[in-house]
Amino acid sequence: MFDPYLREMYFGLGCAVENMMLTAAAQGYKVELNLAPGVLTRIPEKPEPVLAASLALTFGAAQKSSLQKVISQRHTNRAAYDMSRPLPQETLGNLANLAKDETDLKLFLYSSDDERKRVGDVLVEATKTIISDQQMEEDSQRWIRNRWPDVQTYRDGLTLDCLGLPRPMVAVAKIMPAMPAKAAGKYWLDQTREVHA
Repeated sequence: MFDPYLREMYFGLGCAVENMMLTAAAQGYKVELNLAPGVLTRIPEKPEPVLAASLALTFGAAQKSSLQKVISQRHTNRAAYDMSRPLPQETLGNLANLAKDETDLKLFLYSSDDERKRVGDVLVEATKTIISDQQMEEDSQRWIRNRWPDVQTYRDGLTLDCLGLPRPMVAVAKIMPAMPAKAAGKYWLDQTREVHA
């Protein structure tokens, strides 16, 4: 219910494909990406695997990149953003240029305090809407992997390490029973309002 069109799964697949392309090039392969055509539709009753993309590799010269070198270092911690370090205007311009020739993609960059506040307000309202729906709240809670065996079994979802909690709280949370969905929803809303937005 939380993601009936698998939109977030396709974001994840896009990231995985990008990492494969960067790594293949660094290992000396030319990479040709073929995206499967399609639109997002509701998950069918009996889902079948669907091809999203394929990569064709041929031998070529190794092309190292700074992006490939940091793949193993990237992570999500959901901690507060460091607002004392705004992105330079040149970086914002470079980001905006990434999508300038795309016909199926729009990129919005919010850099002013007023714009960021409006986005933050929308995020808070969206979180309230999600946690006010019991089924959505329960589905969301199932994504959190509290135990190491669950992390290894499912290999998806959110671990306690990436929720932006202080280290001592993560250590305690790992040995305590999982937080009930209502309490987790309230914590999520508080974090969204007070930290992320």
